[in-house]
Amino acid sequence: MIDRSISPKTKRIDSVKIDEPVQNTLDNGINYNGFYSANAPVIKLDMIFRAGV
Repeated sequence: MIDRSISPKTKRIDSVKIDEPVQNTLDNGINYNGFYSANAPVIKLDMIFRAGV
């Protein structure tokens, strides 16, 4: 069982490649942008920026 009291290790990311979103329209006419990848895992990405310095 995973010990949830221990934080996962972190790693600095040097570069990120993000695909261009695909523009599409729903049946009810609402436009949306989506990212499609059949073999990529689902992740949560939090971005923290230094601001006001």
